[in-house]
Amino acid sequence: MVFIANINKSVGVLLIVGASGGFTFGGDRANEVDAVWRSAAAEAAGVLDENTRDYRLRFRGGVWLTAPTGDVRFGKSGQGSRMSLEHELDIDDPEASFTGDVTLDFVDGRFEGWQLWFDVFDTSQDSHTNLDTAAKVNGTSLPKGTAVSSHLSATSIGGHVGYDLFGNLLKTPEGVNPDAELRIHALGGFRYLDFEQSMRSAGSGIDASYDDGHLLAELGGRISVLVEPAESTWGALDLSVNILGGYGFSDGSLTTIDLFVAMSWYPVDYASLSMGYRLFDIYLDDVEQENGQDFEWDAYMAGFFVGGQIRF
Repeated sequence: MVFIANINKSVGVLLIVGASGGFTFGGDRANEVDAVWRSAAAEAAGVLDENTRDYRLRFRGGVWLTAPTGDVRFGKSGQGSRMSLEHELDIDDPEASFTGDVTLDFVDGRFEGWQLWFDVFDTSQDSHTNLDTAAKVNGTSLPKGTAVSSHLSATSIGGHVGYDLFGNLLKTPEGVNPDAELRIHALGGFRYLDFEQSMRSAGSGIDASYDDGHLLAELGGRISVLVEPAESTWGALDLSVNILGGYGFSDGSLTTIDLFVAMSWYPVDYASLSMGYRLFDIYLDDVEQENGQDFEWDAYMAGFFVGGQIRF
């Protein structure tokens, strides 16, 4: 005998409990009762299956091997020279950083076509080197060979809303989705970026630093491909490409470009191995907080990442 507690479909929760034995009915009455419970169980299972298709939720986390490339300047025009992060400051070695994101897709129901995407990364690097060439920092000249220490850190948290512009572009003429999807989402949202860069030289008394947080508005898009054959023996593939441009709300000038390419392979239904590449470009021209000197950062952080993803 089967007992079923069916909570309202809008709640999307069903509890099905099966039991054998218990009460016994005789003859046709037993068959009628059994048929009723079987019919109710089939209906409940159908409701449950339908509810699971209302959304897709994915969590991804991993290690981003990021390295900065570009130039930095401490000081106003004529009082500070551009220094290469790779050559003068030697702060371009790949470092293991944390990166993660959450994607919620509404694939059916009232919010069909909408998407929420949240991401975070945190990176930090330090270096100790001697300048390859002479430089000027906040009006102070540093000769070639000066010993300097540098620190760079960036923490970013982003939240975006997307909309599926065309639906599944791989639909058949009959409107049926095959075993693959190709979708294009428009994305828009905000990002908070906390950025710090410092440079110190004990021998020359240089202690230049910049540390500030910025709010950015971002616009862009996402192209995603899902290949999940019904009779697959190798699992499923999930590929996405995000590109966003950002503009900062601050007294200085801040613009960003974020390119995020990721691929996940699902050998089982709910867990995957993920890998990809991310490039985060920053142009920042602002004022140092302590001494009022200009600070300019024209560089990008980029590298491959590896991790895992789970989905519901």
